[in-house]
Amino acid sequence: CNEGLTIVAGSANRGGGPEITQLEQFFFGAARPCAADTPPMAPGVRINAGGEELVGKDGRLWQSDRYVSGGQTYTGAGVVGNTEDSDLYLSERFGEFSYAVPVDNGCYQIELHFAEIYWTEPNKRLFDVVIEGETVLQNYDIFAAAGGQYRAVVERREAEVADGTLTIAFQSVVENAKVSAVAVTPLDCVEPPVDYSVYLPLVLRG
Repeated sequence: CNEGLTIVAGSANRGGGPEITQLEQFFFGAARPCAADTPPMAPGVRINAGGEELVGKDGRLWQSDRYVSGGQTYTGAGVVGNTEDSDLYLSERFGEFSYAVPVDNGCYQIELHFAEIYWTEPNKRLFDVVIEGETVLQNYDIFAAAGGQYRAVVERREAEVADGTLTIAFQSVVENAKVSAVAVTPLDCVEPPVDYSVYLPLVLRG
């Protein structure tokens, strides 16, 4: 917010009445009200794919499934290992689907949470994941990546958004693509280092 700068311009006593003090307030830039009771925006977006709102063991809120088109939902039973949030991995969205998450332009880390709760061996489910037009997982096998059935595995990737929408597409290869949860966290964009060697002559001649 912009509280501005308050200056006492002067005071006067008119006709024996109470003294009146005149205040002038100046703002630097646009004047905006300060709302002390406005809670800070939660960093990032966390989505419980195919499921309802859920609070994790760490106290983080996972919102019910949203910003998605296509696919179907399913909720299984049992206990998922390699995580303290088993319930998060029992719900899923599967098939051909994509998320279009509204975000500010910038850089983000994307967490994709998976657990194979149907197939009991590898190579039964293979799929691709495309983030912002780039294939980040190809022929992905949850069972193989997690080391078995009912085991959680998290894949982390980074992407830069320039159009206000983070797109994450799931494309089936063998059987149905699926995901259990999606988390999006803002990052500081880091420019790649400049390779100055390209400006140096390859051969120095006297």
